[in-house]
Amino acid sequence: EATCAEAATDGFFHKVKPARDITFTDLSAHFGKPSKVACKELGVCGTTLKKIARRHGLQCWPYRRPTRMASPPP
Repeated sequence: EATCAEAATDGFFHKVKPARDITFTDLSAHFGKPSKVACKELGVCGTTLKKIARRHGLQCWPYRRPTRMASPPP
């Protein structure tokens, strides 16, 4: 049976760290990345990542896209 705590790759399931064992330190290592990338690297689904983040006091995922610089006026 597949769960969010197992990552499917090439049709095979690989065991990863259970969601309840992901610490704030584990999360903070992924703060500079989009949540989808962090989910994949931590081996959890998006909903699980949000629950873990909220359990550790985060209201939203701390990643912001780099903003484009405005083109100089002509």
